[in-house]
Amino acid sequence: MTKEVKFDYNVANSYDNQTAYFALVNKSTVCTEYAKGFQMLMDELGILSALITSDVSPRDLSGVKHIWNLVKIDREWYHLDATSDRIEKNEKQEYRFFLLHDDDFTKDDVFLRNTKNFGQRFRNLKLTNFVKNKEDIDFNW
Repeated sequence: MTKEVKFDYNVANSYDNQTAYFALVNKSTVCTEYAKGFQMLMDELGILSALITSDVSPRDLSGVKHIWNLVKIDREWYHLDATSDRIEKNEKQEYRFFLLHDDDFTKDDVFLRNTKNFGQRFRNLKLTNFVKNKEDIDFNW
């Protein structure tokens, strides 16, 4: 998703189109659609996930909402933010927001921190070829 789906600032204020469908089929989206699309993929894989929302850090854009995912792996929860890990233009793929612990966020990041059992084992796992090619998965982009 981070490579194939592009962020579209034009739909940021359009609440009618913020669905998993727009992310996975139209490939043009905002954070809500990234998170819902990712959650749909996790549902298909049988991986428990949830949506989490918060205000963006005050140093960035005060009052702006953001949404990302929590995934449960081996009975532990991790943060995953496909929006923040998206590839812009010809950037190299980095997984800076992939399987993060609460403590991996800076003190300025604000969100509800009452989830128990946050994971350590897969924390900050950097997979350079998590899915190497579109053909490696059974999904029709």
